Amino acid sequence: MEKILVTTDFSTNSNAGVVYAANLAKARKAELVVLHIYTVLRASFWSDSEYNYYVQRYKDTLEAELAAFVQPLLQSLNLSPEALKLEAYHNFDIVDGVLEYAETHQCAYVCISTRGAGGLRKLFGGNTSKLIIHSKIPVLCIPSGCPYKEIKHVLYLTDMTAYKKELAKVVAFASPLQANIEMLHFYYSYDSLPDKEYLERTLRNECGYEVDIAYRSRNADKSMLEEINEEIERLPRSLIVMFTDQKKSFFEKFLLLSNAKEYSFYGKMPLLTFNKLD
Repeated sequence: MEKILVTTDFSTNSNAGVVYAANLAKARKAELVVLHIYTVLRASFWSDSEYNYYVQRYKDTLEAELAAFVQPLLQSLNLSPEALKLEAYHNFDIVDGVLEYAETHQCAYVCISTRGAGGLRKLFGGNTSKLIIHSKIPVLCIPSGCPYKEIKHVLYLTDMTAYKKELAKVVAFASPLQANIEMLHFYYSYDSLPDKEYLERTLRNECGYEVDIAYRSRNADKSMLEEINEEIERLPRSLIVMFTDQKKSFFEKFLLLSNAKEYSFYGKMPLLTFNKLD
């Protein structure tokens, strides 16, 4: 069974991610894993067995608290017991713990709540940014104030360098949800682009799924982030998909972190990121 992992720190900010991941898991008939990373500092006089005892004791306590925390969030979803796992996992670093658990247990997606509106540094925060940059597993970022809505329209942003390989992953995400896929590329006047109708037919035959192609001319006076924002305002989508190049600073190079202007899709638009290099 496919596994969808969602992290929580027991804060109300993490509620949106848990609810979103639970609905997604139900729609995809996947197992939901609710994960809390914890750390037990070791006293200098403890033996290995004593330390392991306290690690396990704290784990048991936290998993009981985790059950009490998620129960009111998930009670309306009627998830079967075999489709829900609650896990407290010991690690000295939150992101390392999430990645280690997700890779060891072969999770298909990692879901995390973000902080909401503001500049990108505030929106994502250190742990979420680090998770996106280092994760080999797709990461779903859910703004803390974003209620779950059925995923009907997926917006896939592409630079057209590896779109066939990338699109296969987008289709794998969208098809169980029967969501529409729109592949959007911002181009410069000197770019050579495949014919839209021809490309749509080709992708439909190769992917076995309908994909709408949209080309938008780049405005040199605007950042990519501004243009993405305007496109979403023009026609709201359910979710944005991006592929990150982990050999570069994705946020610095592509989204221009230095621009602190607030954009309207902050705080309400889930973002799914894949590792571009896989």
